[in-house]
Amino acid sequence: MCNFVRFLVALTNRPCMQHHTFGSYVRGAEPHLPTYVVHSPHLVHRRRSILENLERLAISSVTLVACANRDDINALHSAERACIYSSTFNPFDKRNTILQNGTISLALKHKIAYADIVQRRIERALVLEDDAYLPMDFWKTLSSFRIPTNADIFYLGSYSKFSDWNVLKWDPPVLGSYPRIHKRDCRSKGRMNKHLGAISYVIYYKAAAQMIATNIKVTPDSALSAMPCNWTKCSFCKYSPTHQYGPSRWVVYPRKTLDGSNTHRY
Repeated sequence: MCNFVRFLVALTNRPCMQHHTFGSYVRGAEPHLPTYVVHSPHLVHRRRSILENLERLAISSVTLVACANRDDINALHSAERACIYSSTFNPFDKRNTILQNGTISLALKHKIAYADIVQRRIERALVLEDDAYLPMDFWKTLSSFRIPTNADIFYLGSYSKFSDWNVLKWDPPVLGSYPRIHKRDCRSKGRMNKHLGAISYVIYYKAAAQMIATNIKVTPDSALSAMPCNWTKCSFCKYSPTHQYGPSRWVVYPRKTLDGSNTHRY
């Protein structure tokens, strides 16, 4: 019988969860968060780049999620595949209703990170995809945001290297916030703000637990950013984090020149 959560937890205990320590917390410095990097081992340039980036930031707890790769998905028996993935119509990404094995792998890596967060009872953690770039003032910038206490997820980047593209400026601002942050709203009129990339975000324990309550149905960016208030449009929206926030301008951006783009599609 399929037990998706047990499947994920078993993966978190494997050597493919690669732990790194690049520094220790210095009293008076901006607090760091446990950091997860969703990574495919064949993308060697991305691995080197993201680890160098995180080392420069002296992050004390980094976990590379290098489990559940494309070849592992290829090797699954039909019953195992049915356990981890259910093809589901996605109104926000109609071209990818049936996911390629590489995309299933990427989605599973995000879920493995959530399972580890829940297993370790981490209050909140930073999740990155392996082509993310964090500026040297990242922790200072993140600490400057007064994120509401009910937050489930706080976005830090999306699909573009441009800090003002696909942002949340069309969503309602949080009263009194400075730097300005916004709460995502299904009624907002922005062209692209209904669907955000999963390049970088802070996820909270409650949302991580919610995200592993069901198997993979859609791409990880859709699974996160669909929002429960879109429930009339899609069957999977009810599993998405409820209280979603982000800044007026992105802090993290993808480095698409590293090993190419859309590397998970195949």
